[in-house]
Amino acid sequence: MNILLALLATVTFLSSDNLEAKTDSTVYGEDYKQAILDGVLTIKEADNLIKKYSHIIETHPDWYGGYSALATIYLMIEKYNESVHYSKLSLQKEANADAYHNLAIAFTRVSKYQLAIEAADKAFSLNKEYQSNLDFMTSTSRAYAEIGKLDTAKNLLAMLIANNPSVKQKLKANKDFIAIGHLLQARKSNSQVTKNIHSMHPSKYLLKANRLFAEGKKDDAIRWFYIGQIRYRAYLLANLNLDPSGDKALFNSLFQQIGPQINKYAAQNKSKWLNLIDEAIQWHSNNEYETLPQKNNEDIYIEALKGIEELKIFIQK
Repeated sequence: MNILLALLATVTFLSSDNLEAKTDSTVYGEDYKQAILDGVLTIKEADNLIKKYSHIIETHPDWYGGYSALATIYLMIEKYNESVHYSKLSLQKEANADAYHNLAIAFTRVSKYQLAIEAADKAFSLNKEYQSNLDFMTSTSRAYAEIGKLDTAKNLLAMLIANNPSVKQKLKANKDFIAIGHLLQARKSNSQVTKNIHSMHPSKYLLKANRLFAEGKKDDAIRWFYIGQIRYRAYLLANLNLDPSGDKALFNSLFQQIGPQINKYAAQNKSKWLNLIDEAIQWHSNNEYETLPQKNNEDIYIEALKGIEELKIFIQK
């Protein structure tokens, strides 16, 4: 855990008269200091620290450090919402690197990745030393990876190792580093699927959309959903003699399974919805579908696109 020693090894009291700082080294014993430095707190130790700092901020409510310390303690015992709460209270008193540091990690833990990135940027601006901190850097890297910015995530990890080579031995056991590895592997697999998808059955597009939506990549899911619709409808038009219990039934089943959640999400922003549909149409036009080449089936694709164009008109109403 990245924690300034002044937070827990000493306590600063702010005088209402002259704001003169004084240190009381008796507030915490060596066991607490060592627990903080080790990044490990028992529930009992945490409870005692929380009581002490809660008392301090009652006495000195304008001291930002007390709130940041509470946020750090809650972060260490994995009470992330409480950590966010006290970090925000700290920032109301004064902008400080520790509060942003805690927010960056806590927001990553509760899957609020964009907020984590924003907090990390502010922490960086106030304290460049975070570039060497294992938990902060891996957490921030994961936040970028989770929103699809995997190259940025890799660059941050490279920066961490360059600034602090000793962390290399610890990375294999770091849960954020492990998660980033899974995301990188998923991107590699996804890239291979996308590369081969031009020759696959059209159901693969809808299944891809469903998977992306489940992963939280909802805009990408919308694009693939409509690409899949165009190509699956064209496929059915080109094969009118197909067994109704086969491809036709599969299309209807997938459409009913995936469509409602896609459309419910997309309808929250009609302008973006229309843009994503246009992007899907453009991608389809720019990428030949080997299973049913556009150049040999222009009339079929014109017919398949009619339903999409009608949907766009409906959305615009």
